[in-house]
Amino acid sequence: PSNFVDNFTRWTLPNKPQVAAIQARHGLPDSNPAFFSALSVGPAFKEAKTKGPVLLFHGTADTNTPFSWSQTTAALMKDAGINVTFVPVQGENHLFSDAAWRGGVASQFMAFIDKNVNNAK
Repeated sequence: PSNFVDNFTRWTLPNKPQVAAIQARHGLPDSNPAFFSALSVGPAFKEAKTKGPVLLFHGTADTNTPFSWSQTTAALMKDAGINVTFVPVQGENHLFSDAAWRGGVASQFMAFIDKNVNNAK
């Protein structure tokens, strides 16, 4: 996600030995917010040297990564002047089904590659 604390809270916090090691060295987000903020990519979007086009797909029923994280990331990218296309894939989980790929994800992906990679100048 664009905010590293979200990532830390969701995946790292349940791992007690790993959290103890991080806490001993850097503290936790509440005690050392500057450190954890510096790990967050969101603020860096405005300073990005290249702001090439980004295509972001996210399943609305993702049980692994919260859909709201991609919504926030796309909004931060837009605010930073990045050409981002955010595509919510209705009803899909983290790994899209074959039906989703056949139903438009693959063609949108290929059109993006053709336009922004194959025909890039």
